[in-house]
Amino acid sequence: MNYVPIHGLRMLAVESSILFAAFLIAYVGLRFLHPEVRRPRWLAWILGSNLRSVLFVIAVALVGRALLLPAVGIPQPRINDEYSYLLMADTFSHHRLTNPTPPAWQHFETFHVNMTPTYHSKYPVSQGIALAFGQIVFHQPWIGVYLSTALLCGAICWCLQAFVPPGWALLGGLLAVVRIALLSYWMNSYWGGSMAALGGALALGAIVRVFEAQRSERSRLLLASLFAVSLLMLATSRPYEGFAFS
Repeated sequence: MNYVPIHGLRMLAVESSILFAAFLIAYVGLRFLHPEVRRPRWLAWILGSNLRSVLFVIAVALVGRALLLPAVGIPQPRINDEYSYLLMADTFSHHRLTNPTPPAWQHFETFHVNMTPTYHSKYPVSQGIALAFGQIVFHQPWIGVYLSTALLCGAICWCLQAFVPPGWALLGGLLAVVRIALLSYWMNSYWGGSMAALGGALALGAIVRVFEAQRSERSRLLLASLFAVSLLMLATSRPYEGFAFS
């Protein structure tokens, strides 16, 4: 197990500076320059559809992190939690729900892993399922983190569209890309909270839209189904916090 020191305060200062600068530039541009500067055609096209805005945020998250691969590469597991999640992913990728207790298991006990009554990770299963998807389809468990975090950024944009104008929702989604998809351990490790946060964003966005008066019955049914799926994601990722949020 390889523990690499992380300069947390330095990282926090850099991230905070980047986010503040991005927010300040966006605010000045939208607040003061908007009457004088014409909105670019491509931006107007994106903002013309909520779906296009969400897909744009997802694409920026995917492309942005992919461009960093030559510099930072695919993250390597460093802490106990990550190894536990990777054990879960490996178990699921071999089409098993758990593993038999190994002989003389007392000599192989480790952190965050249950040895009895079966050999398996102690954590809820959502993150392991995402990692297993990456391992089965792409032969690389990190791809599950990569995709789920990008979907989270898109879900944040979609959720914000129910509360604020499209431009601000797009800005919120892009800020999520910078903070979560590029600078956060959620994208750059195997133990982030993307699956739980994805469930929370979908739940909030769906439940607000369900009660909109202009919604058709079909639309309400789809949103209610999405809300049910999001509750399942919360229950299988952060059961206590998800129950309180629900």
